[in-house]
Amino acid sequence: MSSWITSEWASELRDLWNKYDPIGVFPVDENFVQNPLDEYDSYHGIVLKRLNENASPRVLTKDIKKIVTLQMGMTWNRQLKASTKQFVQNCYAWFETKKDEIQK
Repeated sequence: MSSWITSEWASELRDLWNKYDPIGVFPVDENFVQNPLDEYDSYHGIVLKRLNENASPRVLTKDIKKIVTLQMGMTWNRQLKASTKQFVQNCYAWFETKKDEIQK
């Protein structure tokens, strides 16, 4: 088994975070080449922990809200709430397809 950070799972979770992009570091132009691909990697742990614990989406949403507001310094608003809800749903859907592999 490869290390977590170089695994397919990390790459897929990174993609979910990067699409969520709560601080807006990824430009709309996909041809822009200076994307900080690992910007959100330090937050993988809390997502995986909650998913592995079978925590409710509400619990994960609260954790993400804390990360976004307290650690990233963003102001919680309607748009961020909606994008966070979608991100959490995407995380649960992704985990459903990977949990047997990840929990080995």
